[in-house]
Amino acid sequence: MRRLGADRILALGMAVFSLAYIYSAWRLPRFTMSTVVDADVFPIAVGLFLLVLSAALWVEAGSGLLGKVIYSWAGFDFKALLIHTVLVTGFILALEPLGFLITTFIYLTLAAHFMGYPRFKVILTVAALFSVGTYLLFNVVLNVPLPAGILGFLGL
Repeated sequence: MRRLGADRILALGMAVFSLAYIYSAWRLPRFTMSTVVDADVFPIAVGLFLLVLSAALWVEAGSGLLGKVIYSWAGFDFKALLIHTVLVTGFILALEPLGFLITTFIYLTLAAHFMGYPRFKVILTVAALFSVGTYLLFNVVLNVPLPAGILGFLGL
């Protein structure tokens, strides 16, 4: 019998985690309103995607190509990863108090700036249009309320 390598053990652990995640998502309470997308759709999709990735890692670990992929990480910018991790964490923490519009606008502006996009007017325009457009799509079209935060007095 072949010995399981670290990659296959990781793939197996990811598969077990994804199955537990899918099971937990399946047990989420259903909406009482009639909606097109229920509360469990996105989490189940994420769990299935993780299950597919773990199967791909299992197959890839047996082919020997994974070593070539690891060497390609030599030039990876871990500073950028840390910056974006801090930005996403700040986004999550500020979402309720500041609201979706302000938090998304600030996040998109800072993320584009740190990614090196030089045209600041374009960054501001795209961040504003995306924030307002997404907010209106969810609140008006899909009837899914997003946090209004400090702009709640405007009735948005």
